[in-house]
Amino acid sequence: MMDSFWGINIQTLWLAIGFFLLAAELLSTGFVFIFLGIGALFTSILLFLGLELSISSQVISFILLSLASMLILRKPLQRKFNNSTKEDYNDFKGQECEVLLWNAETHSGTVKYHGTQWQAKSNESLENGQIAVIDSVDGITLHIHTKK
Repeated sequence: MMDSFWGINIQTLWLAIGFFLLAAELLSTGFVFIFLGIGALFTSILLFLGLELSISSQVISFILLSLASMLILRKPLQRKFNNSTKEDYNDFKGQECEVLLWNAETHSGTVKYHGTQWQAKSNESLENGQIAVIDSVDGITLHIHTKK
């Protein structure tokens, strides 16, 4: 078994890789790095528990543990976060936004909602600077109508 890599204890290296991958998940949206991070953390735990693994066995355990965590946790996590996202978007309905730039030909443009610019669509004619009301959210596009 390899005890160190570049002067760093191999258990500590796997631990650091795991935390780095978990932190990388915060910057991504696809639930990939979290499973790799879990695999690295569990590989580190195996080594801290005294299991002597060659470097190839460590890599294999990392891969298998990452795949196992993905198979077990991915769907529950997606369900949890997709449901909460839909509920959050339902809160947009009825809220006001400001039309920043509108294209009458395509019935689409850019609006400002809570300080953030969004793509928007409407079946109605809108003008720049006008206040509109959000009907629904489809991905990153707000469906809006004129404020009456």
